[in-house]
Amino acid sequence: MRRLLAVMIGSALAAEVAIGSLGLALDGPATTASGPTATAAAGAPSVVLTATKRRATVPGAPTGVRASSYANAASTVSWTAPTSNGGATISGYRATASPGGKTCSTTGATTCTVTGLTNGTAYTFTVTATNAVGTGPASTASAPATPATVPGAPSTVAATSGSNASSSVSWTAPASNGGAAITGYTVTSSPGGLLCTTTG
Repeated sequence: MRRLLAVMIGSALAAEVAIGSLGLALDGPATTASGPTATAAAGAPSVVLTATKRRATVPGAPTGVRASSYANAASTVSWTAPTSNGGATISGYRATASPGGKTCSTTGATTCTVTGLTNGTAYTFTVTATNAVGTGPASTASAPATPATVPGAPSTVAATSGSNASSSVSWTAPASNGGAAITGYTVTSSPGGLLCTTTG
């Protein structure tokens, strides 16, 4: 004969559980609760309440990774947090350059600067997120970014006397372009500070 067991927590009715002649099967390990106790009607089988908590996992991959060009031997990398933190707070991120493997890290911010790069070399960057469980998968790589600085000084500057208050000036390109194509030159006279320019 089936009977109904009224499970009481404090003074509130929590649930009514159908009890068969073979007893009640519960999934999961039995636990002992503290605080208010569950009581059953006299002579009824006892019931152990269990709770299941979903386990956290590593976070997903960050998205939208971007990197800046034209900083001296460095690139600033930014990204968007992953859509899933895996069920635990993200404690940090790491950005990694390729080639070379230079990195920068944060404790939650979504931007950092990778230093120690080679001017004139194109780099891509990936980012990973970490929580208490571990480090998640790497993001899709950024578009290439190229660090650079100002070019060196031109050499062997020569000027020829000309007619009509002018002079022709020539020079040799600098040994280093700073990691980016030279877009122009400016010639300045002294005294007077008169200028002429070229576009490369």
